[in-house]
Amino acid sequence: MGGNTTGLSFQELQNIEVRLESAMNRIRSRRNELLTMQARDIISKGNDLWAENNMLKRKLEELLQTSSENPAVSITDRLSTSEIGNATSSSKDAPDTKLKLG
Repeated sequence: MGGNTTGLSFQELQNIEVRLESAMNRIRSRRNELLTMQARDIISKGNDLWAENNMLKRKLEELLQTSSENPAVSITDRLSTSEIGNATSSSKDAPDTKLKLG
């Protein structure tokens, strides 16, 4: 580990150097493998979010189109509870925002 090397011969120092270089190559290889896996995971999640965003845009456009055709019914009246729940990542974790009177 780089401790006392004063008593080592030239050959012993070369052997240590070779082993250190080999260990560094294995570490770099593993690091690159992990970085590649993380990058793929991030790209996959980004693609999923992009697709979900496009789906939500289409739904919103449909709702706005329907709302402009029949303005007496609001957009929230057209959304079912399941659609609202699917649009959020976790409705269980969302704070209670209901207005309670009296």
